[in-house]
Amino acid sequence: MTPAHSDRRDVDNIRRRVVNIEKTRRALRWVPEVTLEEGLRRTVEWQRQRNAERGAARTTTA
Repeated sequence: MTPAHSDRRDVDNIRRRVVNIEKTRRALRWVPEVTLEEGLRRTVEWQRQRNAERGAARTTTA
């Protein structure tokens, strides 16, 4: 019997490593409002603020 799933990864297949949003653009007529870089910057900043708020909440309730 052959297993249906394998843990083997095709690490040399670059198409599996890069996001391509062209299908989404065409199907939904969607256009991103920010660049990937800007989105990542905003996400990191949001996470930093969230962590700071959580840290402040822990110190005031202890």
